[in-house]
Amino acid sequence: MKELRVVISNDQKTVKIPKGIRMIIRRCCKAILVMEDINDCAEIFVTFTDDAGFLELNSQYLSSPSDNGVMILPSGENSVFPENQATGAKMLGNVVISVEKAFNRCEALGRSVEREVGYLTTHGVLGLLGYNNKKGLEKALLREKEEYIMEQIGFPLAMSYAAVQ
Repeated sequence: MKELRVVISNDQKTVKIPKGIRMIIRRCCKAILVMEDINDCAEIFVTFTDDAGFLELNSQYLSSPSDNGVMILPSGENSVFPENQATGAKMLGNVVISVEKAFNRCEALGRSVEREVGYLTTHGVLGLLGYNNKKGLEKALLREKEEYIMEQIGFPLAMSYAAVQ
């Protein structure tokens, strides 16, 4: 892989973002691009928001509500992405995470914040690349790739996400 630029912004003040989360996000993004054999320069944006901001963005950009705490806003279609004229990098899109919802899921499901945010990032970036969880085999492939990435960055499967999502 040539170069990966991950831009992380925090557009909320509801939840304090723990140390190390940004590193986990970058590791997830890099592991996905390596797994998918994407060797071009790439840019990925990850935005933290609260539930109110998530709902606002959801109503603005999506036709159906997302309740899993992650919103995928791809920059391209069918694996064709626009190029940043200044850097030459492929702009994959934006993954928006409601950290409020992520923290609530951690408490309810007994997961660490680090694993949950890593998982949501992984789910989102794979979504930017065209994977979806709407159909049987595609959903199974997505879950398999998500868990592979989580294992690669040091968060092996503790219980099946397929059972709770």
